[in-house]
Amino acid sequence: MKKSRIFFITCCTLLVLLFGLCSVAYAADVPEELTFEETVCQALREKVEKPMIDVSAYEFYLDPETMTCEALSEAYTAILNNHPDLFYVNGRYGYSYRADDGDEDFEDGDWQVLYFFPEYCSYIPYEDLSEIVAEFDAKVDEVFYSVWDKDMSDEDVALAFHDWLVLNCEYDWDNYVASTVPDESYSAYGTFMEGTAVCQGYALAYDLLLGKAGIETKYVTSDAMDHGWSLVHIGDHWYHVDVTWDDPVTDRPGRVSHDYFLVSGKQFAEQNVDSNPNYYDHYGWDPSFDLLCGDGESPCDDDTYTCGAYPFNHSEDSPFYYVDGKFWYYLNDDQDGPSLIVSAFDGSNVSCYAPDDEYVIDSIYGEAYARKFSGLLHDGREFYLASLSQYINLPAYILRYDCETNSFTELHECADKGSEPYYDITGLALEEREGRQYLKWQMQDYENIGGSLFPDGDLYWSDPIILSTLAEGEVEKDGTLTLTFDPHFFQQGTACAMAAIYSEDGHLLDLVSLSLEDVTKLQKEGLHGTIYVRLFEMAANSYAPQTDADPIDFDID
Repeated sequence: MKKSRIFFITCCTLLVLLFGLCSVAYAADVPEELTFEETVCQALREKVEKPMIDVSAYEFYLDPETMTCEALSEAYTAILNNHPDLFYVNGRYGYSYRADDGDEDFEDGDWQVLYFFPEYCSYIPYEDLSEIVAEFDAKVDEVFYSVWDKDMSDEDVALAFHDWLVLNCEYDWDNYVASTVPDESYSAYGTFMEGTAVCQGYALAYDLLLGKAGIETKYVTSDAMDHGWSLVHIGDHWYHVDVTWDDPVTDRPGRVSHDYFLVSGKQFAEQNVDSNPNYYDHYGWDPSFDLLCGDGESPCDDDTYTCGAYPFNHSEDSPFYYVDGKFWYYLNDDQDGPSLIVSAFDGSNVSCYAPDDEYVIDSIYGEAYARKFSGLLHDGREFYLASLSQYINLPAYILRYDCETNSFTELHECADKGSEPYYDITGLALEEREGRQYLKWQMQDYENIGGSLFPDGDLYWSDPIILSTLAEGEVEKDGTLTLTFDPHFFQQGTACAMAAIYSEDGHLLDLVSLSLEDVTKLQKEGLHGTIYVRLFEMAANSYAPQTDADPIDFDID
């Protein structure tokens, strides 16, 4: 669902413009060397309260019958699509003009646009605008540098950010159905800051991330579909990427489709026709988008990435995590069962890791049945997977994979799948609450009718299981405190933890720095009365606490 641009006309004579508006609005200076796009972007990024931009140098003229300017509308729409960081501009605009006054620079019947009035999004109070933009920019940088690596190829970047967006953003389905989609869901702001968006928000966020990596993109729209997606320039060709349609609806955390990743224009229009004739295909976009290279041949005609050689074409909705120069994902094999795979983008330099046989193959009445993985999650250190039986009477398992030891550990055995209703695990998610890290899984009910399984559409979440606890402590009778904390609680890249010990009245008794690499215990002697211990995590090369957990209480009396 894409957002329409709306304009309003400010009917002003030149006299009113000069004396009535300039006292309350801002008129941007227009150096002759700047393009219209550069001028508008410069003014909008200054974030003045009432932007009024002088565009008289760019010769935009109104149609005197409709009092509209199609060229201006198209140029402004292109600016907002090309600059997703301008999320705080809502697309509405106005303009002032003057009629032909006999000046030789005017043609008869033309009305020249003099000043241009963009509008900010109503959901952002102007007094908070600069702070919100700074928070947005910081979030984008955080996401970018948590995924991007200087050794990545353009293909790596395209895949890694595609999957990050699917994993971390949910389609704003409820508002879409109710026709109440808010402005933020149309923008990269909704994607990064709220984790919800419609197609325009997904595509603009994707374009923003790839643009930071130096990859050229274009935002493509289809009025017939009321939809938008991205064109991505890789090598000598352009490829269609629809992040939105690769995100399951309703949301399936830990699962990512790649049906619409780096696809040619022809395949984009034919995708899924054979496998699902009722599935909508892409249509109605401007064919000029497929001729961006200007060589007379469509740069979107390359089918390289949809051939069978690339692992994401066989991954059964596995996300791809880029870790230490390679991608981690799972593959399900009908004969040998599931494996956690590590490889390059093209599937080369591959390593396979499989859990014990009981999590890979089921033996039923002397017959062997391959299990499958459903959902993959990475917390920055370890991976979590669901191992499912394809036979109705056997349980599912939640597994953890330790990258350092190359070993799988069973975290949980799910309820007997032979009980009613039958269910399937459709997603995995992590959450942190009060110093503890939890893992939960999403399930979908099925009805077993005549030997066939039919989903009834109900999704629900399991009770979460505890993965780690920030800290646990004991106090001996002599007043010695022993505090044990779990390094997994802290974010990747954290250099150390700081323990602050306070008395009941808030007086700081001691401040201890702890290396996460070799210390997991803090001992402090000679404590009496009620004390509080608060743990902070410290970023590398930083002396300022980044985050902290609620204090742990100890009554030593």
